[in-house]
Amino acid sequence: MSIPKLCLRLAVFLCTLTIALFVTRLFLIPPRVEVRVAAPTLPPAPVVKPTPAQVNFKVQQVVLDRAHKKTYVQLIVERNPQAPTPDHLWVALTLYTQNKSDVWFYGWEYVPQPFAQGDRATQTVVFSRSYTYVADNYYAQVSVTTQNGEDDNPLKRFNDSFISTAAPVIVEHEQKR
Repeated sequence: MSIPKLCLRLAVFLCTLTIALFVTRLFLIPPRVEVRVAAPTLPPAPVVKPTPAQVNFKVQQVVLDRAHKKTYVQLIVERNPQAPTPDHLWVALTLYTQNKSDVWFYGWEYVPQPFAQGDRATQTVVFSRSYTYVADNYYAQVSVTTQNGEDDNPLKRFNDSFISTAAPVIVEHEQKR
């Protein structure tokens, strides 16, 4: 074999090898694909129940107005500044005689935005019914809650309310003409 023939075969071999490597890389090895890795998801935030609004109240007076068939409850309400401000209050009134032989539940009255002027407010709640039973002494028990009015279960609302101690009731009789 001659040297030029050997060089020619070596050149053909190297060209074939180069073409084979080029074709192999072009068709068999997939092109680089940019893969975006999503940032790790944070664990879900723990669900924290909102703290219920805390309301303190003191009954100033309860007036039973027989002439106008209304009952007025005047109370001072004060909220905890660290707790959320309640949008509304529900106030219930229960009247009873001294020996608790007769009891009248007046139901719940809605008080919108009780703390619009600040953390302490004086509220007068009007109950539109007045029972005709005449007694010498009445006592009142007032309940206040911030429970939502959409809750149709008055017993649940009553159980979640703050209840006052018994307060004497001022009775205004009808004036005779």
